[in-house]
Amino acid sequence: MTLNPTTQQKEDFRRRQFNTF
Repeated sequence: MTLNPTTQQKEDFRRRQFNTF
């Protein structure tokens, strides 16, 4: 479900930050 590239990037960033935390 990839409507926009920005959404995927945002989700990836959030997941990365959560993983870093």
